[in-house]
Amino acid sequence: MSPEDHAVVQKAKILLANACLKRLGSSYSLPPAEDPAEDAEISRRYGISDRATAARYGYHMPSSAPGSDEKLKPLSDDEKRLVFGEQGDGESAEGESVPDGGCFGEAEAKINEAGVPEAAISFASQVNRESFERSIGDERVDVVVKAWSKCMAESGYSYDSPLESVGDEKFHSSEKAGVEEKRVALTDLDCKGRVGLIEKWGSVEAGMQKEAMKRDPEKLIQLKAFQESQLRNARKALSGS
Repeated sequence: MSPEDHAVVQKAKILLANACLKRLGSSYSLPPAEDPAEDAEISRRYGISDRATAARYGYHMPSSAPGSDEKLKPLSDDEKRLVFGEQGDGESAEGESVPDGGCFGEAEAKINEAGVPEAAISFASQVNRESFERSIGDERVDVVVKAWSKCMAESGYSYDSPLESVGDEKFHSSEKAGVEEKRVALTDLDCKGRVGLIEKWGSVEAGMQKEAMKRDPEKLIQLKAFQESQLRNARKALSGS
């Protein structure tokens, strides 16, 4: 599922969960879903990938930057009970029963509808992990990573790979990204664009994943059907129909 489609699904879950919280008489509401670009940054599979995020946060994670604490505000015990059902069954202030799994559980049940194909998701996760591990030693990836490293060196930055730059400890010793960190991050992206690193590395992995999926194509069919159903239900919820 693309970051954009994932954001649609998450937005719908939050909308449904907040409607449930309101129905139960709670004044609490879940914060908005992450922007798709920032959401895509979470995995950082090939290092940073979004220019606007890099310009603002450097190599810092958007979710850990100053100002994000509002999104991560701790829930009270009652809010946890209503949102996640963590304290078992019970009634809300309005006298209604709290759904199994809380309001977020109710929202997920509506979006997931027929149930989650756990085996298919586990298989896809395994393929996803294995392809990344294999790609690191692939000659095609090695060529493009070396080209990226040479580009960085031309600007005075010595890194063997984008995974090294994104993990540079000197950029994570402070709470907020400084000018130099942002400069390096933007150069990192410029070099990725110049050598086509994300596209080429991604293409190598896609080929590996396609081959691996042939081991159990039925699980791929199940996963695709599940994701299409999720997206369809999410769009329906967001449209109010």
